[in-house]
Amino acid sequence: MRGRQYALERWRDSAVAKTLFEPKLTTTEQEVFDELRADGWYVLRNGWPDFLAVRDGKVRFIEVKSAGNSLRAEQRRLHRELRKLGIEVEIIRRTVGTTLIGRVVDG
Repeated sequence: MRGRQYALERWRDSAVAKTLFEPKLTTTEQEVFDELRADGWYVLRNGWPDFLAVRDGKVRFIEVKSAGNSLRAEQRRLHRELRKLGIEVEIIRRTVGTTLIGRVVDG
């Protein structure tokens, strides 16, 4: 089992995996990203909730997961950082065809 896990770790860190899972930044975006990091900012690009909903001065961050799907590591990290800042993140788990009224919310 360890051999397979090691192979997955090597693949995850490979250039191919990074190309597939880490969006390529434009030159300008990369410069801003690098400057922010150099200035001590913790910069996040991946893992943002699916929706930012705004109504009547209220803001909701909503992550939608179908039955059986779970949060990716970068999603858990970002949601944790948002909550530390006092920003609520809802995780809505639902099956196809159910309404928001019948949703299950956790987080």
